[in-house]
Amino acid sequence: KTNGVLLDEENIRRFSECPPTGIDVSLYGYNPESYKAVTGHDVFARVVENIKNAVAAGINVRLMVTPNRYIYPWIDDVLEFAAGFKIPVNVNSILLRAREGITRSIDDYGLSQSEYIYVAKKRKMMFNNIVNDDMEQITDESVIHEITGLQCAAARRAFTVNWEGVMLPCLAFPKELISEDPTVLGFDEAFSRMNKAVKEFGSPEECSECSHKMKCHYCPVKHGEHALKHSCDPEFCDMWKRILDI
Repeated sequence: KTNGVLLDEENIRRFSECPPTGIDVSLYGYNPESYKAVTGHDVFARVVENIKNAVAAGINVRLMVTPNRYIYPWIDDVLEFAAGFKIPVNVNSILLRAREGITRSIDDYGLSQSEYIYVAKKRKMMFNNIVNDDMEQITDESVIHEITGLQCAAARRAFTVNWEGVMLPCLAFPKELISEDPTVLGFDEAFSRMNKAVKEFGSPEECSECSHKMKCHYCPVKHGEHALKHSCDPEFCDMWKRILDI
């Protein structure tokens, strides 16, 4: 993942010689004004040029748009601009809480329920999907009964090592629930333990009676502090049901 500023000619040449599976480039605006308002930096033209050059060089580029309080005033234009590149676009469904040690909070940059739902409708209309996340849910009914625990890619084919060197199932997974130390256990053992833990992680009792249980899967990241009590955040559930019903 990159903001695209350093995806310059030299790095594109290196990636062309040793192609990565893909490169995700965050898009923070649709013109110099919006880009600078969101990031504080006047580098819109450079980022756009770098994206075009990388695509022309045959590199698999995906644009990442993260709706938030700062970009929301231009969200329609940003999504239209992203679609114009004619390459894959990922519009994040939710915002993650800021990591420990950061002074900002999700109250500063988060959206309201109605704003999240508006973005979901735009995503459906423009990109023909409602939820567009890397940690996709396993929904194939022919195999879903064989899947135990968390029904996503976390600690199955993905993992994160945070700033403290702690291995987590995914970027924002609560370390209080599942985490391992690869510097002590070694990579293989740490991942093996995490994999076992996510397979044994059961959904809260509320999920078993939920009308949307076949459309949704329990994600501790999305339920914040409620997840630490192994329960659901009612406010989030209400919003998520409305999004899934679009």
